[in-house]
Amino acid sequence: MDELRGGLVLLSGAVTAGKSSLAAALIANHGFRKISTSGHLTELATAQGLENRRDVLQALGDRLDDETDYAWPIGVAQRQIQAGQHEGPWLLDAVRKDRQVFHFRSAFSRVLHIHVTAPEEVLRARYLIRQGNKDSRDAQGTYDDLIKHPNEISSRALMFSADLVFDSNSKSAAAMADAVVQALRGGADGAGSSDQRASGSG
Repeated sequence: MDELRGGLVLLSGAVTAGKSSLAAALIANHGFRKISTSGHLTELATAQGLENRRDVLQALGDRLDDETDYAWPIGVAQRQIQAGQHEGPWLLDAVRKDRQVFHFRSAFSRVLHIHVTAPEEVLRARYLIRQGNKDSRDAQGTYDDLIKHPNEISSRALMFSADLVFDSNSKSAAAMADAVVQALRGGADGAGSSDQRASGSG
């Protein structure tokens, strides 16, 4: 575990891509701690008397993005890391903008950006299943409306700048987590044939 100390993994991907499953596997199997920006937004919404809904939290996040040049998650991460008294590894689920990734790479010395995706028909089917869960705030509105939202568009585009891209339809969360740890240790080239290395600006 010493070789993972100080590591920070940033997750990105479409809604229902499998980010939460990967995060859960990293926590359960490899001792990661999670940085929660959504928790920060929920606290802000509660303090302002707002409903804890996805669209409300998105609006709060968008406002903070505009006010801070997308840098506000850095402060959230730094406070939670300091409060956690844990040397890492840490993960953040999720980043949505290239500018956020830039700020994290500037503020932290050891950052690995992982993007999770799946075929479009799989994403749609997962969303419809999630929508059937009335407790899920992540599946409000139609799927077609969701994929037109600027945040969803920018989240999906991050696959072109990620260090590693995984297809959750062909790789289990546990296998993805193992590959993330291997990459964080410096062995990304051996992560497995189903992994895709991001091609830069492609």
